[in-house]
Amino acid sequence: MRSILFGFIFICFVQPLWAQNNVTETYQEWNLIASKAEEILANNGSTTLSLEELRVELSESRSTFLELREQGGTRLRSLKAQLVALGPEPAEDEVESIEISDRRTALKQQIKLEEAPSREAAEAFARANGLIAEVDEIIRARQAAKLFELRKSPLNPSLLVQSTKELGAFITSVRDETVAAKTLVSQNILQIFIWVFIAGLLIWQGNIRIKQILGSIFSSENEWQLMAKSRLSQFLPFLSTILAGTSVYYAIQLLLPGTNGGVLACGLFMVFGLGIAGQWLSKAIFAGDELNEPLFKMADNNAVTAVNNVGLLGWVLGSFFLLENIYKQNISENNLILVPNFLLIIVASGALFRFAGIANKFEKNRGLDGDLSFRQMSLRFLARIIKLISIVGPLIAAIGYYEASVSLVYPIIETLFALGIVLIAHAYFSEFLNITWSKDESENTLTAGFLRTLIGVILICVAIPSIALFWGARATDLTEFWNWLQNGFQFGDTRLTPTNLITFVVIFVLGYMITKLIQRGLKDSILPNTRLDAGGKNAVLAVTSYFGIFVVAMVAITAAGIDLSGLAIVAGALSVGIGFGLQAIVSNFVSGIILLIERPIKQGDWVEVGGYSGYVRSINVRSTMIDTFDRATVVVPNSDLIAGTVTNWTHNSDNGRVIVPVGVAYGSDPRRVEEVLREIAESHPRILPGSTPSVVFKQFGADSMDFEIRVILQDVNYLLSVKSEMNYEIFKRFKEEGIEIPFAQRDIHLRDIDKLTEAIKGKSKK
Repeated sequence: MRSILFGFIFICFVQPLWAQNNVTETYQEWNLIASKAEEILANNGSTTLSLEELRVELSESRSTFLELREQGGTRLRSLKAQLVALGPEPAEDEVESIEISDRRTALKQQIKLEEAPSREAAEAFARANGLIAEVDEIIRARQAAKLFELRKSPLNPSLLVQSTKELGAFITSVRDETVAAKTLVSQNILQIFIWVFIAGLLIWQGNIRIKQILGSIFSSENEWQLMAKSRLSQFLPFLSTILAGTSVYYAIQLLLPGTNGGVLACGLFMVFGLGIAGQWLSKAIFAGDELNEPLFKMADNNAVTAVNNVGLLGWVLGSFFLLENIYKQNISENNLILVPNFLLIIVASGALFRFAGIANKFEKNRGLDGDLSFRQMSLRFLARIIKLISIVGPLIAAIGYYEASVSLVYPIIETLFALGIVLIAHAYFSEFLNITWSKDESENTLTAGFLRTLIGVILICVAIPSIALFWGARATDLTEFWNWLQNGFQFGDTRLTPTNLITFVVIFVLGYMITKLIQRGLKDSILPNTRLDAGGKNAVLAVTSYFGIFVVAMVAITAAGIDLSGLAIVAGALSVGIGFGLQAIVSNFVSGIILLIERPIKQGDWVEVGGYSGYVRSINVRSTMIDTFDRATVVVPNSDLIAGTVTNWTHNSDNGRVIVPVGVAYGSDPRRVEEVLREIAESHPRILPGSTPSVVFKQFGADSMDFEIRVILQDVNYLLSVKSEMNYEIFKRFKEEGIEIPFAQRDIHLRDIDKLTEAIKGKSKK
């Protein structure tokens, strides 16, 4: 009991004081760090390395103040909500009760106390942010100066001689280290042999064994197994080759135990690994194999050219890293690397130029409208940039701008490799989605397409930081960008941060999936056991979808802590202007909801609206689709169905009346005509059982006596066919009964016929 009491005292009294003391010490330490940073920045004499270390220290302090700024947010929102609940402050001539007035004053005081630490942390955060910006500005200025530093031209013959001598001296030093460690090498001879044996075994039997194993594991024609077999047969041989290279690397390390030997072994492994990676990427993208189609289809000779040149770029990139390690760590004269690197830049630029020329030959894969696909257009745009770099890179390297040439040629190679990895990964995921989602259902096809696009965006977002590092961005630039995102965006009193947005997206996506799951459960399990017709079932599913999405959106906004009250004024102002533009859309949306609830029409009904007749295919948010009997689809705004006149032939049931007009010649026996027509109507199989057909003597027409057959059909959808069948039967029976079907006749009466006759005779005599 005593321990519980001490714990309670500690939590309630000691811990807050301890936390407060820690915060005070944090601000004291921060003032010292900030003063030191301001002094260093004022002198501007520190090295880049010391500035980077200072930046790390400032960044840590800024992160601390960011956390302190966010503390108390829940409590502060609660206090503000309580203050709002009290209502607006009374006017000068109004009197407020003492209890409410005292409570309002107390809440305002508490809000001030809660806001004070947050404001202090915000001030320290802004100060740290400013100091970091100054450090970054100095570092970037130094990077820019180094980038455009003019050094000796690699065409200088003396540099070639010196560079060759220094490279020979390095190889001699590696040999001397090996001779000096002869005893150690002899002790490791067994391990060296084992590593070499493993490498040889992987190279000799690796691909053969992989094909045999994959053939035995994936022997059926199942779609999953075919995909797994094809993709693994593409990736595992590459992995086997890399493992063989790794074994050789460990063997060389044991054979060359010195420092320079380690540099050489590491560099050779980089050359081998990047060269093999370049060949594998180029084959997977441009050539394919017997089980996998290439991602970019082209003529065989172009595919071979692309594979050779991209593979060469991998070997060149690895050679560059090898030379960088050798010259920077073991050779004091920096200019000596200019000559071998210039040769590598020429080789790389030639390969880049030839590769860029291939993209212009992608003409044959045009779409139906004659345009290139987005992927092909992107490749052609990238090819123009590559061709420009392949020309500019060697020229500025020959002049002496070494850093600028290196910062152009090699990053574009690394970017190509990164984009190649993204393309292959996206192809793997796309194939997985194509098999997972059935292509028979349009909804599944749309879902798979959306997921493919989403995965593509995610892969590109993952690749962008690496590409940024390739092009000279510092790791601190990326962390700075992330901190900027974490700081969020201020909209009135609302601050949106990546955490809020990610929380919103995750909850919304999960809620959307749950909504679709509930819809599928209703569609497959519950609604089939009800008495609802097809239209009613679709209405239930549509309302479930709209309501579920609305609820999920509200829950996601609330869970993410996004306060939309600050946007109420802006939204109100915008709604006035936007309301006029969206008036028709809102009207159609509301009308669609009314159609789903009141159901004056439903899916599958035969309707006539606006001069069109057909079946209702679907009732959507904005419009209703009607399939006419001419095989055309009419899109009718929902507001027209609510405000206009609609004839629904199958609203309550499929029963409907058909009227067949019949005309007979004067002189026919009308009673006999009535009997014949009644027999025809009663004998038809599609009339509603229990109903009595009627024959109506409608009128005495100008050329005939007009009758009508009126019958109720079981299914009004057969109205035209019933009419046609009855007309055929009427014609047959009338012929048998001798009843004449008249046609229009006209009698012409001429006035003063005698005068007309004399006029004609007189005309003929002339």
